[in-house]
Parts: sequence; structure tokens; C-alpha cells
Amino acid sequence: MINQDYIKDIMTTEVITLSTDDTMDKVKSTFQKNKFHNIPIVDANGQLAGIISKGDMYKLLDSATMFETRQALFANKKLFSSRLCEEVMTSKVITIEPYDSIEKATLLLVPNKFHCLPVVLNDKIVGIITANDLLKHYFKAARMHAKLIV
Repeated sequence: MINQDYIKDIMTTEVITLSTDDTMDKVKSTFQKNKFHNIPIVDANGQLAGIISKGDMYKLLDSATMFETRQALFANKKLFSSRLCEEVMTSKVITIEPYDSIEKATLLLVPNKFHCLPVVLNDKIVGIITANDLLKHYFKAARMHAKLIV
């Protein structure tokens, strides 16, 4: 096993969050500007209130969006400018702490088919761990193990 036994060792610490009162327009632009698939949503006190995935955002789109009709684009614009994060987010979010084990994160992510877990300390978000982070960790461990037995 490699020397990274805790979530803090492999989590992303620069987490972009949005507020419960931000609109879905801001969610859309945040996703467009970044290469991640989930945005933690915080309340006025900076505490985790929920999470919005790209999938959640896509579910809001008008069904005619793929045809790029003027009517669909207008409907999307109107909807995204009027819907708040708190109306769309998943509010029951499973979290993990920085000193929890990587195994714990794996046992939460994989069977539940989650793509990420917010990392929280004292009710504040301090990071995020993704399935990709776990995959990189286990790949690195496997490579190190292979070198040991050769």
C-alpha cells in the first residue's frame, strides 16, 4: 500500500462552491468554465447545504434543446435564470472527513454509484474526493506493488 491512507492525501482542496441563492445560470456557466461534474452548494454560513451535478442541470433542459429551436433556447434561458440552486440541489448529501480512510470513501462511492463525496470538517467544506481520485490512488498503489514483486 502506498503512503496515502487518508482522504486528505488525495482530495481536491480547491473546491468551487455556489450559494443556495445562486441561479441555475451560474451553475451552467460554472460547469462550462470547469472540467468537473458536481458543484457543492453552501448556505449563507458557508456550510454544505447540497450538491448539484451536471445530470441535475441537464434534467432541467427543455426536451427540444437538442434541436436548438428558438423556443427551447428561450425556455431554457427563462428557466435557468429563475431557478435557484436550493430548488434543484440534492440536499441529503453523504460526506466524508479528511482523516477518514480511502477505503471508507471507496465503500461509499462504489456501491452507491456516487461520483464524488464532499469532504467536510467542522461543518465546512474543505475538499472533494471523486471516483477519479480513487482510481488514480489505486492505480498508483498497483504500480508500486508490481514493482515490489518484480
